[in-house]
Amino acid sequence: MRKCLVFDGDDTLWFNAYKYHLPMIKCLEIICKELKEKSVHPLELLKLHNHIDKEMVAKAGFKKDRFPLSFVKTYRRICKERNLIPERRVEQKLLSKAYKFAIPPFPLVKGARKVLRKLKKRGYYLVLLTAGDRKLQKEKIRYNSLERYFDQIIITPLNKKEKLKKLAKKFGKENVWMIGNSKKSDIKAALQIPVKAIYIPCFTWDYEDVELDKKLYRKYVIECRNLVQLLEIF
Repeated sequence: MRKCLVFDGDDTLWFNAYKYHLPMIKCLEIICKELKEKSVHPLELLKLHNHIDKEMVAKAGFKKDRFPLSFVKTYRRICKERNLIPERRVEQKLLSKAYKFAIPPFPLVKGARKVLRKLKKRGYYLVLLTAGDRKLQKEKIRYNSLERYFDQIIITPLNKKEKLKKLAKKFGKENVWMIGNSKKSDIKAALQIPVKAIYIPCFTWDYEDVELDKKLYRKYVIECRNLVQLLEIF
């Protein structure tokens, strides 16, 4: 049976997490500037936004609107605590800055194109399984002209487990590998089936921090320094 290699997208094939950093700083600046002496410390604002943003994942998944709306909710929460009336003008400024995370470029990780090209040539069935906003993920894929490398592209709102389960049924669990940088979205989903996985550590959002079954991890997971190292395994 042909082996099926399933790739995550964000921060595995292309850089993503860094795109949020500058918009985040700008939004914190807006809130502090607008609320002046009634604002709170920027680190407290950041913690509050992170908390609200993670709550929003449960309701909206990785939708494009989630991150910007979380800043609006953060601003409203602080206003409520300070007995202030939120201003629509400020909310629009927050949305305008926060949405910049979705503007190109979406740079590829070093060696991504080379790895995909060689693995395809070696006969593997390549799948791109990425979680996120469908329209935005499609834009990232088109921006980097990645369609040509994959036999199948799957975009899911949040959980990858069910998609992996279908691939495992088609190819056999022993022939499916999940390749990604996120412990929760990629590796945990693989171990729940279980199928083999390649974990490529990379800075990401703390939403992805999760305790994994150590016994399953040792049995099914291989850690790689970077994407190019895959060529030594497959």
